[in-house]
Amino acid sequence: VLVRAAAETARSRAGTLPLVGNEERRMLLVEWNQTSAPFSRSRTVHELFEEQVARTPDAPAVVCGSTRVTYAELNARADALAGTLSARGVGPDVRVGLALDRSVDVVVAMMGILKAGGAYVPLNPDHPDARLALQLAQCGAPLVITSAAWVEKFVGFAGEKILMDRSAGSERTTPVRPSGNPGARASANDAVYVMYTSGSTGVPKGVTVRHESLVNYTEFIIRLLEVNRPLSFATVSTISADLGNTAIFPSLLSGGCLHVIDYQTAMEGDRLARYVSDNAIDILKIVPSHLSALLAGGGPGILPRGTLVLGGEALSWDLVDRIRATGAACRVVNHYGPTEATVGCLTYSVTGPAMPSSKTVPIGRPIANAEVFVLDPEMNPVPVGVAGELFVGGMGLAREYVNQPAETAQRFVSNPFSASAGARLYRTGDRVRYHPSGDIEFLGRVDDQVKIRGFRIEPGEVQSALTGHSSVSESFVAVREDSPGEPRLVAYVVAKRGSMVSTDDLRTWLRGRLPDYMIPSAFVSMNSLPLTPNGKVDRRALPTPEQAGSGREYVVPATPAEETIARIWAEVLRIERVGSNDNFFELGGHSLLVTQVVSRMRKAFQRDLPIRWVFESPTVAELAARMGEAEHADVSSLLDELEGLPDEPDGQEVGHEPPVRA
Repeated sequence: VLVRAAAETARSRAGTLPLVGNEERRMLLVEWNQTSAPFSRSRTVHELFEEQVARTPDAPAVVCGSTRVTYAELNARADALAGTLSARGVGPDVRVGLALDRSVDVVVAMMGILKAGGAYVPLNPDHPDARLALQLAQCGAPLVITSAAWVEKFVGFAGEKILMDRSAGSERTTPVRPSGNPGARASANDAVYVMYTSGSTGVPKGVTVRHESLVNYTEFIIRLLEVNRPLSFATVSTISADLGNTAIFPSLLSGGCLHVIDYQTAMEGDRLARYVSDNAIDILKIVPSHLSALLAGGGPGILPRGTLVLGGEALSWDLVDRIRATGAACRVVNHYGPTEATVGCLTYSVTGPAMPSSKTVPIGRPIANAEVFVLDPEMNPVPVGVAGELFVGGMGLAREYVNQPAETAQRFVSNPFSASAGARLYRTGDRVRYHPSGDIEFLGRVDDQVKIRGFRIEPGEVQSALTGHSSVSESFVAVREDSPGEPRLVAYVVAKRGSMVSTDDLRTWLRGRLPDYMIPSAFVSMNSLPLTPNGKVDRRALPTPEQAGSGREYVVPATPAEETIARIWAEVLRIERVGSNDNFFELGGHSLLVTQVVSRMRKAFQRDLPIRWVFESPTVAELAARMGEAEHADVSSLLDELEGLPDEPDGQEVGHEPPVRA
């Protein structure tokens, strides 16, 4: 094909010459994109939810911990919130901030905002105040829904704060009260939510998704999962990412029971395994690296009895083999999709053995009413087996990046293969190739964007935050995988002339601006960044960061407890030694490794240990002291209880021996 085209058009640029013949071109562009399917095109998410309420009013809708609400109760609470919001001007395309812990209230708030006609903007209250303020300002939200526990995060927010629990006493906060019927309803073309992702320009991007896109995705997932009866769905993800939407909306629009798993349970294999077993979970969506860490602690009990949906990052065949080795009978589905394509646009059901020609599990074929193209830099289709960039079109395409027209124009481009006016494609930046079966395989990125533990990170945003430091002249952020299967973010920093900057300073600076998952695990100080002849940073010339990376002076563990903690950390982090003052996260630790540490420490100390303790007391000495204080408090409490008991008839104190043993 190439030689014939060159002979016929000898004066054409080589990059414009086709590699695909007419027959293969038709297969790639048309036949493999035959995805048209009916769906509730003119309906909104909350309308479909209300229809489900009418069908199953008394069925359980949402469960979180000890709180359980039926469809009728959820609907009534959402109506009450919608009335409060409508009275404050919330209507179609009005964005409302949503910052709550994982709870039933999160689902109530989502539905309440939609019923008022607005679009919810999920925010992670754990993120720095400055980042939350930036997101609210950028999307123009006139109010934010939160709780008394988090209201102080928004003291600088000029809009109104609506508390889902009760007023915190501020004149700028309003408790939720029943307030009439909701106002103007949104249309299918209006925004359903705005989801923030990392931005390459240094500013996070708010992706605006429409009702019809979410309805199309939800109804496809219900068909894919073969939901023909009420099922139990579990969501283990933060609401500030769209991973959980694979469970949330298919559950609520099909009469299922949605289990909102709290953070502690979601991060501990044994606890999650007990929960999944006790509650007969049918559907679980989870990130592969998260599942891999949990399998070590919880075993096969973590796996659902119906379908396991894996997404957010590349799925390895090794993990599939580990799942099969457990003997679990669940179906495994690989799920792919950027936020800009409404949660997911490609799926692949894992049924056979590993493909020898595929390093990772294929991401599959397009969902209903989606279309995908693998193109070269000239926007021409590439042949089967040849790598190209993945472009996505169809019903799932997001509307825009909020208030970022230049970014919108760069990523959402005209569709050259469509006769429909205004048809667009989203250029994903993902490097892929077609298999002869028609399934697509993920190969990597064509740009610098990375995924670490399911989190999407633009190094440019981290670099922008670093160079905002008064002592930093230049910075470069890259992902290194010096240990296979363990990618980590590394920052290379050049200080301004006459200035010095420490790792501790940089970490503190970034923690005030970025979420924890975007903070590099290692910092390397350099006199200058190595450059290639064309002026770009020479990645190959960047040095490997020191293995420990904390920069702290080694201090020998002082107590048996410190020695045990240090040994466990060294084993999990695969480093030679850990000192009393070493910080777990500065040594390269992260949230998934915390689960392994906590599991081993529980066995070693024969006592319960909350995961949050590692985050709150991240050095060996601090954690050992924390455990010692808790043990002392437990003994004191037991002694106090025993002092209040009556004496034995023979005059001996009741229960004298137990406190001595303790």
